[in-house]
Amino acid sequence: MNLYLHIFLILIPLLSFGQLTAEHEEIINREVFNQMNALRHQKNLQPLKINSDLEIAAKLQADYNAKNKELSHFQSNNPQYRTPVKRVSMVKTGDDETFYTVGENATFTFITSDKEIDSNYLKKIADEIFESWKQSKGHRENMLNREFNHYGFATTVRKESGIIYAIQVFTKEQD
Repeated sequence: MNLYLHIFLILIPLLSFGQLTAEHEEIINREVFNQMNALRHQKNLQPLKINSDLEIAAKLQADYNAKNKELSHFQSNNPQYRTPVKRVSMVKTGDDETFYTVGENATFTFITSDKEIDSNYLKKIADEIFESWKQSKGHRENMLNREFNHYGFATTVRKESGIIYAIQVFTKEQD
């Protein structure tokens, strides 16, 4: 390993990365939600509705990704929550065999340690999250899927690195 990498690995635990409060997460959630529904409106699609069960399913995956230091749609070591469909089924019914049509988007960004966490910075984080999904064909298709009418969103921050893992979950629900 080169000298700079060694120094970085030694110093990384000493860095103080910002943390998101529940209020910060709500601001990011609201901003992503508004941007997504604005995009759906541009495409003449019905707006999505926030669903608390889908927020729980999204949080389960965001937490898993942060804990395992990976960006994934799957939980290889947890059979009941292994796939997005199983997670939604478990949260909604307690049974991982119930079938739902589910879409899931996953991404990550970073909290910069030298930035004050204010509403402008939180909007910038939300913009980065939304744009990463909007620029990806598969993620954009989930956001614009006319069959989906409910949505959940969650973030989890890895404290040691400042990485924010963000997850969106979509389903079609009876209203």
